[in-house]
Amino acid sequence: MGITSFIIGILVSLVTCVIMIPTIVPLLGWISWLTVIVMPLAVLGIIFACIAIFRKNGKGKVWGWIGFILNLISLAWPIFRLITGGGFI
Repeated sequence: MGITSFIIGILVSLVTCVIMIPTIVPLLGWISWLTVIVMPLAVLGIIFACIAIFRKNGKGKVWGWIGFILNLISLAWPIFRLITGGGFI
């Protein structure tokens, strides 16, 4: 594979974090419904990050963990906002 799994994991996590940024603004919680887009991307990023964690040594493993954590945050934050705001706030 030309592009290693940790690069794919990091790129996917960066895309999901950029999509997630508008949901941080108060009273724009309805944008959290972008979770429909973010969730599958974050799960895909977690899969690639886990592959990097278990197959790489050194730098690839560190980047795999960074991608894993970023994807977990981008997966958990919109869900948290939707639960606490009732889907509107």
